[in-house]
Amino acid sequence: MDQLGGSGAHAAGGVIPAWRHIASIAWDRGPFNLTAFQNYQKSYHDQLSNFPEFGATAIARRRVSDYVTYDLQGSYNGYKNSVLALGVKNIFNTDPPYTNAGGQFAAGYDITYADVRGRFVYATLTLRFK
Repeated sequence: MDQLGGSGAHAAGGVIPAWRHIASIAWDRGPFNLTAFQNYQKSYHDQLSNFPEFGATAIARRRVSDYVTYDLQGSYNGYKNSVLALGVKNIFNTDPPYTNAGGQFAAGYDITYADVRGRFVYATLTLRFK
């Protein structure tokens, strides 16, 4: 098990990454807003498998790779008392890294570490009644 300051550790509820961040940059021009996000989680040592990898004679420690996704959201607030937003999560449709964790429900990926849905497009309309 790695130390928390190292490359992540497993806990009863899942992985505790040594580093995780959400970075964003925004641009505003009148009623328009555009925001880009980077979601990053550092790699960590995977839990041990029950079986050695093909061709190996012993169970080896493996690393779950870094997980990086990018999101983009644009909004328009030029109409009175309303905001229209359109966005894309995981623009490049990045698959979550393989892991031995997850059990039978989520075999192959860790739901506490990654989102398996892939690219996700959404729209929202917010209305304010005064």
